[in-house]
Amino acid sequence: MNGNGNSLAKRTLYFRIIDAYFTDLDIFIRFKKRQENIKMKLENIKEDNYTDFDIIEMLNVFREIVLKMNEDDELDLNNKLKVFKTFNKEEFLKLHKGYIDLIDFFEMNIQNSCISYREGTINSTKMDGNGVQSTYISEIAVFEITLDDDGLMLVNELIKIYRRLYTAVDFLKFSWVGISSGEDALFSMFSRFHLLRENIIEKNVVIFFDEGELCLHPEWQRKYIDIITNYMQRIFSSAKNIQVVFSTNSPLLISDLPNHNIIFLDRFKDGDFAGKCMVVENSE
Repeated sequence: MNGNGNSLAKRTLYFRIIDAYFTDLDIFIRFKKRQENIKMKLENIKEDNYTDFDIIEMLNVFREIVLKMNEDDELDLNNKLKVFKTFNKEEFLKLHKGYIDLIDFFEMNIQNSCISYREGTINSTKMDGNGVQSTYISEIAVFEITLDDDGLMLVNELIKIYRRLYTAVDFLKFSWVGISSGEDALFSMFSRFHLLRENIIEKNVVIFFDEGELCLHPEWQRKYIDIITNYMQRIFSSAKNIQVVFSTNSPLLISDLPNHNIIFLDRFKDGDFAGKCMVVENSE
C-alpha cells in the first residue's frame, strides 16, 4: 500500500482503538475528581519530552502516570467518593496490556503483502463550545486482508488477540468482501453457533430456525437444510443429542425431505379456534 493510504488506514484504526481504550478506562477513573487529578498531572508534562513517541510509548507513559499517582495517593486526592470505588491496579494493567498487544500486532503486520486498504468517507458530527452541532465529511480507510494461507493465519491471530482483549466495547468490525447478503447471513449464523460450541458439551440441544432462509437465493434455499445440518453435526459433535427444527413457508426448503420429517401447519378458519394453528396431514 502507498504511504498516504497506509497513514490514513492507521489513523482511522488507531482513532477507534484509542477511543475504545479510554471508553473502557472510564470504569477505573469514572469519578470526576480522578479525571481532574490525571488531567492536572498530564498538563504539567513538557510536550517536548514526548514529541518523538509512538502510540504505544504514549499509552505506556499514561499507564505509568496513573500507576504512580495511585501509588502516591494522588489519584484520589480530595475525592470523597473513593471509598465506593477503589482503583483496581491488576484489572487496569490487564486492560492496558490487551490494547498494547492489539496495537503491536498491527505495527508488526501493517506492511504484510496480504494487507491492503480501501479509502472512503463517512459523515461525522461535532459540537462547539456553545452546544451547536455541525456535520462534516471525514476521510477514512479500512484494512482488507486477502484470505490466502498467510491471510488466514493473520486473521486467526488477530481474532485471538481481539477476543483476549479486556473490553466492553465492540470497536472492530469484520466484514466479507465480494459475497452476497445471503452468504454473509450464513457466515454470521455459523459464527454464533461456533461461539456456543463449548457450552453444550454432553448436553441435549434443540435448535429452532424461524424462516432463516428468507434472505437466500432460491438455490441456496434448496441447499439450506443440508448445509445447516451438516454444519451442526461437525460443530456440535460433543453434544449428547441435537434436534434441529425449521419453520418455513418455502416449498424449496422441503423439496428434498421425506414427508415423515415434515409437519404441516394450517390455521382454523372459523369457530372458537379461528386463527390458531393446527397440524394437517399435507400442505393442501
